[in-house]
Amino acid sequence: MKKSVYLTACLITAPLLSMYSDSSSEDLTKSRFSPPETKTRGLGFWRSGKDWIANPEDNLITDLETGIFDPTNESYPRKLQSVVATLIAKEETEKTIRLLNLLYENYYHKVTVESTQAIPCHKFLGKKNKEKQGILKQELTDKDKATLSQCNQALKDLQTDIEGHVQKIKNILKTHIEERDKKITEDCEKIRAIKQSLVILHQINDSFVLPYEEHCSEEEEQKPKDVLDFYSNEIILQYIQQDKKIKETEQKFTQLLENLTEINGQIQKINHLHYQ
Repeated sequence: MKKSVYLTACLITAPLLSMYSDSSSEDLTKSRFSPPETKTRGLGFWRSGKDWIANPEDNLITDLETGIFDPTNESYPRKLQSVVATLIAKEETEKTIRLLNLLYENYYHKVTVESTQAIPCHKFLGKKNKEKQGILKQELTDKDKATLSQCNQALKDLQTDIEGHVQKIKNILKTHIEERDKKITEDCEKIRAIKQSLVILHQINDSFVLPYEEHCSEEEEQKPKDVLDFYSNEIILQYIQQDKKIKETEQKFTQLLENLTEINGQIQKINHLHYQ
């Protein structure tokens, strides 16, 4: 009974296995290059003459682009090997790439680059690949370094500039205070001298009466010496309402300098950029 079942299974699966085997073999055959049967030979007078007039490599690439290239003409595959060798010798990278792309796009499994040229072609393209990568790496490195250098110079200029501007504002404030204090001292002396003269005038003639709108505080009983003692610089500034204004201006300058000094300190701490 068991032998009967086994025999039946074998009879059923054998055709299926055979079909699978035949299908796999057919796909494998399709994936490999098999040279087409050559039917003709020679490129002809006109086509051969073009290689004497124009570049043979360009002529073959044009043939591959336009479909003139005939794999069944045994002269074309030979021409292909010759052109590949020439492109390698001349180190024509772009044309080699174009030629290989055209072979793949238009003549896949119809024509191939023989091993005698495929090996040096592979070596040539591998070399160019490394060269291009090396050039790109160097160019990117140089560009990064140049950019970092420019940034560092800009940072240095900024650090120098802000330091200079902060110092400039300090000098402006210092000069302002010196000139202001000198102005106050000189003008207050003049104001006291005028007020003292008014008191003296009233002392000399205490009988004249001014109109109401021209009331003078110096009419009161004062001595010339009292003016010098009473009318200090601070009193005069209060009278002209400049005492608080002066303090406000100094506070604004002080706050500005504190803010700029803090910002400057942070900027001066910034390190220059370095390429790793």
